[in-house]
Amino acid sequence: MLKSDIKEMTETERLKLKKWDVFWHYSPAIFFLTVPIINLYFIIEARLTNNEIVYERIIDGLGLVWVFLSLSIIGFVYKYWTLKFKVLDQKVESKHFKNAIELTAKELDWRIIRNEGNYLFAYSWNTLFSWGEQITIIKKGNKVLINSICKLNQPSFFGGNQKNVDTFKRNLKASAQQRV
Repeated sequence: MLKSDIKEMTETERLKLKKWDVFWHYSPAIFFLTVPIINLYFIIEARLTNNEIVYERIIDGLGLVWVFLSLSIIGFVYKYWTLKFKVLDQKVESKHFKNAIELTAKELDWRIIRNEGNYLFAYSWNTLFSWGEQITIIKKGNKVLINSICKLNQPSFFGGNQKNVDTFKRNLKASAQQRV
């Protein structure tokens, strides 16, 4: 990540993904969008060829299209929402911040990609049910921003993202209280 990316993420409190990661992040919603797009193609083709029988059959089957369109919209909204950082309004010294990162990385077996004092980028390991998570933590003044999203296009039904956030919050609080 570039310093300009970190600055942008700090200002917007939203995780910035690389172009290819954006595609993979939103791919479940894109998948559900294919049925309405294909259906729209057949509607246009039927109208252009004046094929009323095909056109009426397609129009009669629009219920399924609405289901897929709704799932796609819900998917886009949910995936957009997951990019929002959780904000911890807690004054934390740098040594406590670093200590909380070390404790959490050890406890959850994170693979740290970049740790530069006020910024951490890490991955959790793959498990039976998950391809792992991407963890981003930024310390900016009296705020700590944390985000954990699933790698690639998997759904976040198994609680790994929340576990990453909760464990870091707990360790940060313990470090700040000098218990650790």
